[in-house]
Formats: sequence, structure tokens, C-alpha cells
Amino acid sequence: MAAEISAQLVRELRESTGAGMMDCKRALQETNGDMEAAVVLLREKGMANAAKRADRATTEGLVGYRLAPDGSRGTMVAIGCETEPVSNNEEFQAFGKKVLDLVEAEGIEALSRFDEERAELSGKLGENIAVAGAARFEAVDGGRLGAYVHPPANK
Repeated sequence: MAAEISAQLVRELRESTGAGMMDCKRALQETNGDMEAAVVLLREKGMANAAKRADRATTEGLVGYRLAPDGSRGTMVAIGCETEPVSNNEEFQAFGKKVLDLVEAEGIEALSRFDEERAELSGKLGENIAVAGAARFEAVDGGRLGAYVHPPANK
């Protein structure tokens, strides 16, 4: 017989993972109330669901940029999602900033570090999330870089 799962346990799992209430309840039932195992199970299911969503179009999202104060260099990233409400989601915005920070510091090669986090966010938000592009720029011959992103994309 499956362990009795309390509403409090479901609530705790939901708060720690951001997964849906019924997904949390099922995960706890499948793991006989083991919170850590339920977190792992939800993460695995989220990644599997993210893989299923990977072919969906990401026509919304955000473009973020950062320029050096002297305009000598800049960084730009584009993060895609499926709908405008998700593009305005706080966690989606934070993910975009995190990607921008890392690309600025380490270059586009660092993008592969976000595969797991991107898949988890996709599972949590229920949409395909994609890093659509990233680049770092250097001004040449004493030039200065400038950038503009039409609002609200650069919040």
C-alpha cells in the first residue's frame, strides 16, 4: 500500500520545486513520501517533458545586452519561449540575466552549462525555452559600441 501523503508534504515539495500540485502529489506517491527522491523524479520528468517540447516554436522571449562603460565591448543574448506571459515571468527573466552574466564573463562557450537549468525551467513553466543566440562584441580602431532593444524586452 502506498504511503499516505499529507497536503503539507505536497505543499513543501511544490514550494521547493515549483512543480504543479498534482505532479508533486504523484511524485511523492511514487517515492513513498521520500522528499529527496520526489525532487529527483520531478527533475527527470521535467527534463523528459522539455525534450518533448524542443521542437515547438519560441516566438517570444527576451533580448538582453550589456555594454562596457567606455563602449569598447558588449554582450548580447536572446532567450526564446513560446508565449508572452512566460517571457514576463520573473524566473524566465532571471534565467536570461544569468545567461547574459556568464556569456559576458566567459564567452558563448559557457552556454552548455545552462542545458540542465534550461530544461528544468522548461519543465517548470511548461514551455520550450531556448537560448536563441549569444555574442560578445569588441569595438575596433577606437570605435564605440551602442545597443538598443525595443521595450519591454530589456527589463
